[in-house]
Amino acid sequence: MSNQYLSFDVTKQSAPQQLITGRQGDSQLKFVSVLLWDGDKNIPYDLTGKQIAFEALKPDGTHIVDYAGVTILDAPHGLFRYSFNEQVFAVAGMMQQAFFKITHTDKDNQVIADSTLEINIHILENRVEFGINSTDYLSEYEDLIAQVKQKFDDYVATVQDSIDKANALHDQIVAYTQLINDKQVLTLDEFNEKITPFGSPDSLDIHVDDGVTNIFEKPLDAFKATINKDDKVAKIALIQDLHFQRDVYPDEYGTAATKGLEQLQHIGRLEDKLDVVVNNGDLVHGHELKDGTEKRIKQLVATEKMFFKQPKIMYTIGNHDDNNIYFFSGLNQTRNALTTNELNNLFKIDKSYSYYDLPDKKLRVIVLSSFENPEVYDNKGVSKYPRNYNSVLSGTQVDWLANEALDVPANFDVVIFTHTPMLGFFGNVPYEKYKNINHDLVLGVLRAFANQSKFSGVGSNDDYPATVTVDFSNKTSNKIAAVIHGHEHHDAEIVKDNGMTFVERTCLVATGEGRDINTVKQDAFDIVEVDTINKTVNFNRFGAGNSLKFSY
Repeated sequence: MSNQYLSFDVTKQSAPQQLITGRQGDSQLKFVSVLLWDGDKNIPYDLTGKQIAFEALKPDGTHIVDYAGVTILDAPHGLFRYSFNEQVFAVAGMMQQAFFKITHTDKDNQVIADSTLEINIHILENRVEFGINSTDYLSEYEDLIAQVKQKFDDYVATVQDSIDKANALHDQIVAYTQLINDKQVLTLDEFNEKITPFGSPDSLDIHVDDGVTNIFEKPLDAFKATINKDDKVAKIALIQDLHFQRDVYPDEYGTAATKGLEQLQHIGRLEDKLDVVVNNGDLVHGHELKDGTEKRIKQLVATEKMFFKQPKIMYTIGNHDDNNIYFFSGLNQTRNALTTNELNNLFKIDKSYSYYDLPDKKLRVIVLSSFENPEVYDNKGVSKYPRNYNSVLSGTQVDWLANEALDVPANFDVVIFTHTPMLGFFGNVPYEKYKNINHDLVLGVLRAFANQSKFSGVGSNDDYPATVTVDFSNKTSNKIAAVIHGHEHHDAEIVKDNGMTFVERTCLVATGEGRDINTVKQDAFDIVEVDTINKTVNFNRFGAGNSLKFSY
């Protein structure tokens, strides 16, 4: 599959477009994504209520007028995709003329037409394949022929279907009557008795993509035996920096990014040993158009629902998950990014921060959203705080952390997950170009909890105002077991701060030395074992890297 990105100003002021090259015999596997712009108004060209056609004069003089290959992706913001019909690449040479035509009918029932500048298309000769014939292609004419043929076929099929059904029903009645007479039909009780040895439907081998292959089965089963068996110890699967997508970019994880659903199934093989699964951000890579990344998130969520039936599943957001980093900048970057509400809906969560209690383990699991970034736009409609360079925790989340999430029952400890390290920890000192908004308030709250003290603070960003006041002086029986981060794609030395342990663990996507695809070291994930009785945390590692254990 091949995709190119074009941008046209409908006022005919566009810069020259890149050359599109195909070969005789290419077809719908080649497409272009096109953004239309109104240069006079300096806004996207609204395609609402409009039709788009690809029109071309081929090297041999035959014509293309194709409405069927156009898919409008985002009408208000002028974004559509065109999948080339096979006739576009039927004859070698330089396309004599090609452009997109936009039409609509106004209130006076007059057809208004507009068009783009020329598209340069070069078709390479195919000397290998035979029978590539060039003809005129008019999609609406072809559709009309197809509709007439379909109506005739449907009529014939309906008549024949009625005859066939009547004959089949008669034959079945005769056959079943004979079976009953010969006592060859099972009763329901007999059926249940016969099927019992084969187990329930849950025992069937169901998998997504390649599932759990032979390479991983025995190592995963051996690892499963190492997971702490004490019922009082919490077992939390840590999934972070998966960077799943279908498109392959050699300089961006290559085929490793396509293994995400298989890697989730590897962890799913352990699901009966798990209490919680924490998805700690950057589950998708986000180097696709918006609808593509939406599909990836849906695939991930559906896979986890299938293979994590027992444990609680929790989600937070990373800087890649909203699809904001690649392809576009400015207003187009904003339009191609998923909003906070869209992300929450896709992950099927109310918000990207939450907590979950394990009463028998005396543990509260807290997931913070360090890329919450509720939408704030400038006067041009451009996001002021895209997630690629802005880590925002809203005032609402800070207050929730202080006065709800950390209001834990007596003798409960807490373990905290968030995608990016807090300001001042690991690589965030701060990161180059990054804005860390309200990180200082979160750290103030955590340090007050760890020291059983008071804290008051006011945020310094007018777009994300925050005020917090909290008193933890009565929380003498509670401890923070660990604050756990991803984002930086490596295991780091732990950092101690005010009695808390900050931990940076590596990525699940196979990147870095020794992370070879289709070997055990393709994976790198931890089962975080929190023992609130003995006050220990063990990062039990499967795949590349090492386990880590410490006391708190």
